[in-house]
Amino acid sequence: PEENEFVGFISLSVYWRDMLKDILPSGSQGIDVVVKNKCNPTFTYQINGPRVRYKGRGDVHDKNLPHLEMSSSLINLDE
Repeated sequence: PEENEFVGFISLSVYWRDMLKDILPSGSQGIDVVVKNKCNPTFTYQINGPRVRYKGRGDVHDKNLPHLEMSSSLINLDE
């Protein structure tokens, strides 16, 4: 059998609080952002205008508003 040689490792750290702050104007209230990936636990932030608040581990957004949910992927790691 052919031997596999380890040739490198790539890691990326994203500080989501810093990425989400100042993206909405003052007066925007209560937008929850749920971050999910296969490598780390899921967590939720709430954006209120330019401020961001960590809500906690897991998907803790308001489940009573499914018609307002949107989803997007940054990158597909399954390929």
